[in-house]
Amino acid sequence: KATVSVLNWRLWVGGNTQRFMPSPRAVCALAFVGYIGWGVHRGALPEAVAWWCAGMSVLTFCMYAVDKRRAVQGAAWRVPERNLHLAALGGGWPGAVCAQELIRHKSSKAQFRAVLWCAMAAHAALVILLQTPPEAFR
Repeated sequence: KATVSVLNWRLWVGGNTQRFMPSPRAVCALAFVGYIGWGVHRGALPEAVAWWCAGMSVLTFCMYAVDKRRAVQGAAWRVPERNLHLAALGGGWPGAVCAQELIRHKSSKAQFRAVLWCAMAAHAALVILLQTPPEAFR
């Protein structure tokens, strides 16, 4: 069977596909994307927030991919972990989670994952706060 390799994923053309069991982080990312979409749909969030998160997710995924390639090549210059965390905190954490799942980069370092979880929680809290009506704070 012909195989097509997409980063570390293999898809079997014309045969059975590889079973993929999403991690809890991937489920959180998917739920969060749905939550943002729901907020935009009901008018609680500006559409710009959804575009910002989508753009930051793509940027963050690309940063992880570049860092992974540089790591495999043994290059001296790599994307600093601080920059990866800042991109995730800025709204790109769904992209970070996808990169960790798909290209297996920065997925085994416990300290890195813990900081990413904190960024995820902080960003989710901010989006929830943005959707809360002002009357709730009186």
